Amino acid sequence: MKYYTNEVLESTKYVLYNSEHVSISDERISKFCEENKLDAQQNGDWLQKSPFPINELNENEKTHLMLAFNSLSFSYWGDPYWKVTYNNTTHQRGSWSLIATLFRAREEGIDILNPSVQSKMSKETLEYILRGNRKVPLLNERLQIINQVGTIIQDEYNSDFRNMIQETKSAPELLSVIIDKIPTFEDTASYKGKRVSFYKRAQALVESMVGLYDLSQADQLTALADYILPKKLRDEGILLYDAKLSATIDNKRNIQKGSIYEVEIRANTIWAVEKIKTNFAKKNIFLTSKEINDYLWLTGDKEKTNFHRTRTTSY
Repeated sequence: MKYYTNEVLESTKYVLYNSEHVSISDERISKFCEENKLDAQQNGDWLQKSPFPINELNENEKTHLMLAFNSLSFSYWGDPYWKVTYNNTTHQRGSWSLIATLFRAREEGIDILNPSVQSKMSKETLEYILRGNRKVPLLNERLQIINQVGTIIQDEYNSDFRNMIQETKSAPELLSVIIDKIPTFEDTASYKGKRVSFYKRAQALVESMVGLYDLSQADQLTALADYILPKKLRDEGILLYDAKLSATIDNKRNIQKGSIYEVEIRANTIWAVEKIKTNFAKKNIFLTSKEINDYLWLTGDKEKTNFHRTRTTSY
């Protein structure tokens, strides 16, 4: 079986060495590692920091909550930003807003976590589930994806995602099966004639299964190249953009999916985290890419600079 974690690092390394518009400051990485005392136990998993009673769910519910979430988790931004009010709280981060809609739907009697229901879901039902202060971006694409995921899990795994998981023993193996079996989790680009792989949503889904199913080799998963991580790394002075790219982001101009700008931002994000991990290891602080990723993501909304705007189903 081909393992896609290796592909992510190998293909993005080519971008790292050939980038024209994005670079990484090793000096700022050293300073970041001196100033930030990252601790996996103290900082915690991003999901455990969520404002929802996820730990009260049983194994089956958690598993299918994460499948639904990672199927639909992408491209929340807009003007105004998509927000969801649930239990008298307005959630302003896209991930929290999406999880809020899933909890709300369950309370309203919609079996949103059931693949058989997902496979036949109508646009009207999904739009109702995802209702907020505005229509969520890419509604049609989200409908196609939830229908696709539901149909595959229904037809090939008896409507139970756990049946796919139980066929695997490691995080890289589960990642490979997800990418091979469910087309929506394909996340690649072309850069100077080379194929570059990211697999953001697929890796995020696998990460959420590691603890539940004791999957080995989770340390082989990479950082998740999204909007928040490169924004946070730029705020820290770790990611450096040239003048033209900086102006594009600062002026909130859209960056096309698959463009040289976008690929360089995402690839350098992954390798910035790898470099941070290596720097910490020199100090005998051993962290996974996920642990660094989660710290950056959880603190990434506290900065005031802009994120890059790419309309995509990948993140």
